[in-house]
Amino acid sequence: MPISTPLLAAIRQPAFIYGTDGRIAEANDLAEALAGRPLAGRSIAAVVGIFDVHALSGGTPMLAAGMPVSRALCGEEAVDVPIVVTAADGRRVHALATASPIRNGGTITGALAIWQDISALETARTNAETAAEELMVQEEELRQQGDELVRANIENDRQRRLLDAILDRIPYRVDLWSADGRYLWMSEATAASLGRRRKTLIGRTWQELGMEPAAMARLMAEIWAVAATGEPCAGETEDPDGNGIRWRAYAIVPFPNADGSATGALAVSHDITERKERELELARSNEDLRRSNEELQRFAYVASH
Repeated sequence: MPISTPLLAAIRQPAFIYGTDGRIAEANDLAEALAGRPLAGRSIAAVVGIFDVHALSGGTPMLAAGMPVSRALCGEEAVDVPIVVTAADGRRVHALATASPIRNGGTITGALAIWQDISALETARTNAETAAEELMVQEEELRQQGDELVRANIENDRQRRLLDAILDRIPYRVDLWSADGRYLWMSEATAASLGRRRKTLIGRTWQELGMEPAAMARLMAEIWAVAATGEPCAGETEDPDGNGIRWRAYAIVPFPNADGSATGALAVSHDITERKERELELARSNEDLRRSNEELQRFAYVASH
């Protein structure tokens, strides 16, 4: 064989040399340790059985004809084929199988197969995916807990301080309005958008703060309706600022007294300007396309009459 036993032993991954009859001529110590037995003379089908070889993708059992070494004996280079094998001690080992034909001149005289153990990498990948899934679950649990705190902890001053600590850490505007249009509470995000310190804004009306009349008139009409009916509402609104128009999505829910009657409303909003701009751009593109189609239809009509 062109590959010597010392060279095969120097390969520090399970390695096999097959003859043209599809049987192992030599296997290094790592291959035989993995199998827990001598491997010389074993056929490809026997190797599949000894190691219970499966494809890594989908976990389907490998057939002898699909093994990388079978392809190599047909003259093909099979590189980094992902497989799963079972070691003699029962461990499942993830590997990348590579097999190359051994040639003497133009004649194939055998094949070299090497299984690169990637179990540690596969375990790390699986652990990372599991950790990401657990983090998503934890984030969802935290979000739900935050929602529960918002609903349950707004009844008194102690609960309001708790809300300050929680809501000031989210990038949403959270505002508590009285039915007559006064700020009873606001998040730091709202205060920052108004360019003022929060404590200078609480208790003041939107008119006193010089907020945009048209937008605020629409918002206050919905706040009054929510306070009067106890029914929540949601929508989108334009919010002028120093840089132009910003779009915001909002939800408004009633703020109850101890007896359950609503004296104000809690409004939560967030910036959706980028989404609205994409929607408007799409609408403009659709309108341009509609007009273009109409012009084409008129042209076609004129051309045919």
